Amino acid sequence: TACSCATETQGKILGGQDAPPGRWPWQVSLQYNGHHICGGTILDQHWVLTAAHCFPRSIRINDLRVLMGITNFKKRSWKSQKTRIKQFLPHPTYKHRQVLTDGDIALLQLRTPVRLSAFVRPVSVPPTTFQMQPQAECWVTGWGQVHYKEAPVMTLQEAQVFIINNTYCELYLGLPHPTHNTTLCAANLRDRAMACMGDSGGPLVCEVNGTWLQLGVVSRGRVCLPTVAPSVYTRVSYYSAWI
Repeated sequence: TACSCATETQGKILGGQDAPPGRWPWQVSLQYNGHHICGGTILDQHWVLTAAHCFPRSIRINDLRVLMGITNFKKRSWKSQKTRIKQFLPHPTYKHRQVLTDGDIALLQLRTPVRLSAFVRPVSVPPTTFQMQPQAECWVTGWGQVHYKEAPVMTLQEAQVFIINNTYCELYLGLPHPTHNTTLCAANLRDRAMACMGDSGGPLVCEVNGTWLQLGVVSRGRVCLPTVAPSVYTRVSYYSAWI
């Protein structure tokens, strides 16, 4: 189901700005023993999309919860929902022991269906052939760090970022951060906005003809130093058929 819920805003995650309630209704928090570990997005009433690296082999699925319909962890309300995970499906090409690996994307099947509302809505996935031009305006959201060396935040953050050419991204990041057709890069180098620790698994979304498409899943990048660098995202369109 397409969603046109988000409206024009400004802000960033690293050094960021709070997201108003309901602006990003597909955003979820993956929680382990009551603590936020990663982000994710609602695909439909039964499935959530996230990053495979959020789930090391030692993690116990029974101790995980998916929290949705919430912006501030300290302000739970009737709008929020929580459910358990039935199964975790990483992409077959993902390799747990490799830092730089393809397939850093995963599906979570939920134990109970999501109740859709104005605050809990699915995001749209682009087709396999979809391409977004460099410098296109997009948004990244998450509960990760907003300042270097600070703890993750309680309130969802939002950042306006721009798609960056993969060749430039490789030069900017340097080795060992190769990029190719399974990934894409984005950041806002002018306003020093980027994804950071705790944002992994969350969405990079772009509005295309009135519909919000999830182009990327927060995957990796440099440590969140004061000097901002592009973040690397798993390219969702490459995995659309698998999804």
